[in-house]
Amino acid sequence: MVLPDKTLAVGDSAADIKAAQAAQCWSCYATWGLSHEDKLREIQADIVVDSPEKLCRIVLQRYNG
Repeated sequence: MVLPDKTLAVGDSAADIKAAQAAQCWSCYATWGLSHEDKLREIQADIVVDSPEKLCRIVLQRYNG
């Protein structure tokens, strides 16, 4: 079993972020591939990333640092 505070849920929609928040997980809004700038204000994600590489760096820093 993985604890919610140790889980990062990644998604590219408001529904994905709301699901992560409902599960009390860390939420990451992925903006690559589509223009999402208009949604950034309404989506209250813990982390916003614009590339898979940046997401990997964040995960590696969190769990290896």
